[in-house]
Amino acid sequence: GQVVRLDIAPGTVSAVVQGSRPRPYDVHIGFPSFPAELWNRIEAELAAQAFFSARLLAGDLPSELEQLFASAGAPLFPAGIDELTQRCSCPDFAVPCKHLAATFYLLAEAFDADPFELLHWRGRGRTELLDRLRALRATSGGAVAPASSEEDEATVPVEPVDALPA
Repeated sequence: GQVVRLDIAPGTVSAVVQGSRPRPYDVHIGFPSFPAELWNRIEAELAAQAFFSARLLAGDLPSELEQLFASAGAPLFPAGIDELTQRCSCPDFAVPCKHLAATFYLLAEAFDADPFELLHWRGRGRTELLDRLRALRATSGGAVAPASSEEDEATVPVEPVDALPA
């Protein structure tokens, strides 16, 4: 309850954490967002697979997404703490200090509540990603890679019916 504010933006998490002193501390956690070229490649891969497109467009982040990113050389999570930049305005020498730790806990809760926040931290917000997937699927004529599982087959688009028989 001491984290007053938590903001997630591409490449950075900012928080204001109330400590024992009257003035709250400013906390920053940095993790580089992916460059646009990498996002373009990942989005094309996602759009080409009906399974991912359908799940993402339905507002779900499938667990298999992590493997797709890792295969593209873009892991969603840091391999080690040294990949993160951590700063807190408190006088503590420990890194992470208790204010950074509190921010990490709330960050984990934020990712649990809305997994798209993780993608936002890595450089693509929900709306931008989903709009891009829709556009890529539309320009490909809805064509998808061959289905590799029953679940993929279940997401094949169906032509709309103009009228039902009387």
